Amino acid sequence: MLRKAAIVGVAALSLSALPLESGATVSASVSRSLQGLLLTTHDLPPGWTQEHFPSLYGQHCTTPKSVTELVGPKGVGSIFARRGGEPLLVEYLAQSSNRFAPLESAISKLGTFASCSLSSNGRVLYSSTNDGVFQVPFYGDWSLGTRVHNVVRGRRSELGYLLIRKYPYLLIVAYENTGSLNVPEINSFASKALAKLLDQRAR
Repeated sequence: MLRKAAIVGVAALSLSALPLESGATVSASVSRSLQGLLLTTHDLPPGWTQEHFPSLYGQHCTTPKSVTELVGPKGVGSIFARRGGEPLLVEYLAQSSNRFAPLESAISKLGTFASCSLSSNGRVLYSSTNDGVFQVPFYGDWSLGTRVHNVVRGRRSELGYLLIRKYPYLLIVAYENTGSLNVPEINSFASKALAKLLDQRAR
């Protein structure tokens, strides 16, 4: 039996009250250029390999099944895993001249991912629970962290999302590891991703 309940931890931070500007559609050429702003294995410590959606990611009901589900049709993303498949690192990137709509949309989508559990013969095989926001350093123009607690056949892990709005970009870094979320690690990768983004665009 699959049971779902709405997540309120992130949805409560909706920016719907903010005035929105008229946005411009990002061209396909811009979308392709964004790919060059993402992290690669050369930017990561030894032992990380690049994977493909949704081979390792998107397995939980609290995660998007594709890049575009979270950051729109012109967004790009990359997924990495350590040898053995854990931990996981995912980077999303989108660009828009609309200052608030991309961030508002991402927050709304994270808020609609449901907490769920899967049981068989009275035994819980799988469960996910949104644990709300966590404190993050101030990145870009605005930043927010939120985490999800997962249990799969007795294995416990936490998945964190760190959202950064640095106009005209929306950068999202997701990180999942066994046990409690390694907050210093997700902050470190977010810093690397933002630094590369700003460095490449300054050239």
